[in-house]
Amino acid sequence: MKNDLLNFLNDYVEDPKIIPYFELNPSDKDKLPKRWLQILENEDEKIQRALEEWAEFKEELKLVYEYLVENLVSLDLAYFNENYHLIYGLRSGNGKEILYYQSSNPKGVEKQERYRNLTTRFQSFYRFQNGWYY
Repeated sequence: MKNDLLNFLNDYVEDPKIIPYFELNPSDKDKLPKRWLQILENEDEKIQRALEEWAEFKEELKLVYEYLVENLVSLDLAYFNENYHLIYGLRSGNGKEILYYQSSNPKGVEKQERYRNLTTRFQSFYRFQNGWYY
């Protein structure tokens, strides 16, 4: 599955890297939110841990949350465009392919002017994930 993800990313960005948690050095870890590190630190539990984090937003993002619960099959940390990204692999509606969604690293997002215009709940979401897109 990692090769599929890398092939997918290569179609859209230059020189993407998929980074296992155990390869992160202390400097890399300082650049990532603690919530991401807690999710990624245990390979066998990272999907469940991600879903637990997403549960905080199930009221506001009900359909997204339900789709994640039913279809999340992979979660990887990637580096491209000089930033870290969480890449979610989800089964498609017909179950025949994997669709990849990403979130950019949210560290520092609260410094952006548009962040202050968000509701408190969505500020919380953006401290967890800076966006959610295909």
